[in-house]
Amino acid sequence: MGAPRGSSSVTRTRILAAARDLFARRGVDSVSVREIAAAAGVNHALVHRYFGAKNDIVAQILEGEAKAMSAMARPEADTVTSLAALREVFSYVLTGGRTSLLLMLRAEIDGLAPERLLDGSPLRPLGILASWLEEQGAGTGGADPRVVAMVLGAALMGLASVQPMLTAGVGLESEDPAALLQRCVDALVGVAAGALGAGQDLDQGPASGLSVAPPARPGRRPAASSLPRTSAV
Repeated sequence: MGAPRGSSSVTRTRILAAARDLFARRGVDSVSVREIAAAAGVNHALVHRYFGAKNDIVAQILEGEAKAMSAMARPEADTVTSLAALREVFSYVLTGGRTSLLLMLRAEIDGLAPERLLDGSPLRPLGILASWLEEQGAGTGGADPRVVAMVLGAALMGLASVQPMLTAGVGLESEDPAALLQRCVDALVGVAAGALGAGQDLDQGPASGLSVAPPARPGRRPAASSLPRTSAV
């Protein structure tokens, strides 16, 4: 196979995209470097040149996704803005980032321990979520914010990998898949808002605005909140 056309950055991107798709479908152990090269349209020597071993390719893919999701997050903003950003992240994870999430699951099954790659940076978005929940006072008198973050992460992984099975299990096969996915995102954001004491009464409001009641004082019921629907990224 001849040398690839285009710049080295384009070649790297093609290799990573090909590897991500193959790894997600078949697992890391079942895919050879030659297969990655063939799918990317490059010589297999270039795969070794740019990335080395397959583990290094997995690390680079997951690191790129972690950076993308971390850039979407707004933990430093007010609660309303942070929840809107969280919705964007969740939507991305289940659409554009779904293949990479499946790759992470495959890598874990294959014993690559994604949590140990690049000093754990592929899991940075989950850490950001846990820290944000804790800083916002989530879990006061209830679940540990880190546990809440784990549950949200597990829900995303489940939806990414076995949504058809889950859909059938609750009798929602007739629903439009994209609309149903957005409803799941709404529910997950609602869980996060509820952990903050701001989402006991979640109603979908106008898409033009988002309001979240501040955490309720003891003995008081929070005002109803409204969270907008946003299109999946």
